[in-house]
Amino acid sequence: MKNKYLLLIATVLIPAFTGVKAQQRLSLDNCLDSAIVNNATIKNAKISQQQAAEMKKEVITNYFPSVQALAFGFKASDPFINVGVEAIENAAIRNAVNTLYNTYGRYLGIDNRFTELQNGYMAAGIVTQPIYAGGRITNGNRLAKLGKEVSALQSEITQRDVLLDVEENYWLTVSLNEKANTVNKAIELLDTLTHDVELAQKAGIATDNDALKVRLKKGDMQVNKVKLENGIKLSTMNLCRISGIQYSEDICLEDRINANSLPSPEQIKFYGSSKSVAARPEAQLLDLQVSANRLQKKLTLGEALPQMAIGGMFTYGRMMERFEQNPRYNMLGFATISIPMTDWWKKSHTLKRQQYEIEKAQIQKDDTMNQMELQNLQCWNTVVETWEIMGVAKLNAQDAEENLNQTRISFKAGLATTAEVLEAHTTSINANEELTQAQINYLMAIKHYEALVK
Repeated sequence: MKNKYLLLIATVLIPAFTGVKAQQRLSLDNCLDSAIVNNATIKNAKISQQQAAEMKKEVITNYFPSVQALAFGFKASDPFINVGVEAIENAAIRNAVNTLYNTYGRYLGIDNRFTELQNGYMAAGIVTQPIYAGGRITNGNRLAKLGKEVSALQSEITQRDVLLDVEENYWLTVSLNEKANTVNKAIELLDTLTHDVELAQKAGIATDNDALKVRLKKGDMQVNKVKLENGIKLSTMNLCRISGIQYSEDICLEDRINANSLPSPEQIKFYGSSKSVAARPEAQLLDLQVSANRLQKKLTLGEALPQMAIGGMFTYGRMMERFEQNPRYNMLGFATISIPMTDWWKKSHTLKRQQYEIEKAQIQKDDTMNQMELQNLQCWNTVVETWEIMGVAKLNAQDAEENLNQTRISFKAGLATTAEVLEAHTTSINANEELTQAQINYLMAIKHYEALVK
């Protein structure tokens, strides 16, 4: 408990009293966790998954009956049915009916014309249940299920690539910080060298030209320091962007490169390249593409097959005012069979075209699988290659450091010139920067390899 209070004082109270801002420390795990939640690309991939899930639910509704409500009314300027006695073609019958009407019709209140369908209204509910649609409903649901699986695999690939991008940017920023540390140490060394040159000038073994060379070298280092600081800021901002973290100038990365903690290639080697290729989400996507093309062919075939449905209709209304004094209810059932007669010729060519699409998808799958095996091998070769390069760079950095130390000793003893010290100094800086870059390259080669085979 006492240690916790001391830590609180050290990290919060002391910076508050001294006016020093507390640094916001970020680890690689912080960035990866934040990217999973906040990265825009991953968010969109998850939304695409949700869309595919809703699409699957949407297609399932095709199994259920469709229900429609219908209402309409009409009023015509003239009745649709308007028939009088004169419409009877047979003259004898026409005269007989006309005589009957003249004799009795007027007394009975009967009109000599029959009119109907001048106005009316009706409300109806229609229920239709598909019985057979050429397999299109079943295959459509299978295709929607494939779409959901495809979206999930694409989301997995997106998240993998984004997290790999986060790691690359994280270690890029770390490498820039390491290079900045190297430059700071180089400036400190040049400060020491400046002091040594001044003493050598007093002793008469160094010239003003030597002091000028040291100052010029220090100026170059100061310029490099400014460039690195700007690069670190931009790299940190980009890291925050892809990680979904609010950028702050107080951000400090926790991790450092430690060559001794990096595993050797034999420690990470994954045997069984073919198995790892088949397990990759890209390979599963290729399988789904072939399956999707087959389902598309079945859907096309279903369009040329008979379709059957049953249904019922419930109505309420008044359409004929002479015979329907009040609105009335009615019900009817129906069955439909639709047989496309002229589509077979067209669909036969469409089916052949889609069969070619299936063959193309299979060829592409086989070729891409071979490419992925080569990609795995290439990634492994990169791991081995960068491991060897890192080993050489480590030895070069050690030799350059030893050379610099020996040259400085010789300079103090008057056995080496200022130019030789500066040359050794430059060699040491370059060797350390190359070592830093080699370590980053090896680390990222491991990450790329593991992303493919694990």
